[in-house]
Amino acid sequence: MFVRARPMSGLMLLLTLVAAMTTAMAAQAADGPVSIETLLPEMIDMERLATPFDPDLECDQHSSYDRASTAPDEEGWFANGDAGKFIREETNDGRTEFVMAEMDGPGTIFRIWSANPDGGGTIRFYIDGDDEPELEADFLALTTAQVDGFPAPFSGRRAMGANLYYPIPYAESCKVTVDKPSLYYIFDYRTYPEGTEVESFTMGAVMENRDLADEIGSVLADPNQPVGDRFTVAQGPIPLSLKADGGIAVLPEFRGPAAISRLEVKIESPEWVHEGPA
Repeated sequence: MFVRARPMSGLMLLLTLVAAMTTAMAAQAADGPVSIETLLPEMIDMERLATPFDPDLECDQHSSYDRASTAPDEEGWFANGDAGKFIREETNDGRTEFVMAEMDGPGTIFRIWSANPDGGGTIRFYIDGDDEPELEADFLALTTAQVDGFPAPFSGRRAMGANLYYPIPYAESCKVTVDKPSLYYIFDYRTYPEGTEVESFTMGAVMENRDLADEIGSVLADPNQPVGDRFTVAQGPIPLSLKADGGIAVLPEFRGPAAISRLEVKIESPEWVHEGPA
């Protein structure tokens, strides 16, 4: 079971739109075996944004959207009780767990968000049908960079939401549960074409790739720095100016192979006044 984005209001709508854009940028199948080691570098490889992705790759979402919303022509389409809606409730080892996400692989979870993971709820990741969770942690700690192996900027609380962007791959399946009800949550994940080789998530692999995560994280925290030996900054900022009444500015000719990595526009005229509708 998965749920796709549909009209919402307020914070859930904004985050769903952000998730959709993130999904579109991330929707590309990896070359060779998919693993934490290959997924982390994808996060800073801007060349992938200009590479067509495999049409058989799927990007989907699980969320706590209000299940009363079913269709535009049905009552309840604008229902907005977007919390505490789970796939089902289970009992494992005598404890109650609420299933937030359940995916058949091969695939990767690449974004987790919650507005209210506070309160000590435990999140558990069951990989490839195992009865025991491969990762078990306090939900708030995992999404606010307090769990060893999942540092900032992969994890952190931003804009009133707690987030985890660390990739969690699985070869066959993944089930994620929590033992705290009344949660707002979103899981974004990709499903690779059948037969894609995936090295499933393990905490051992997380620890083995800590140096790589630190390297990737430093670039995410400061995107303007050169990335390894493959990329160098050949040209710094090029100041241009346009008159307030219009005009054309011509950039100098660039010779490749190269790519424009940043475009910034700054309005300095204090006399500019907006007239008309916002």
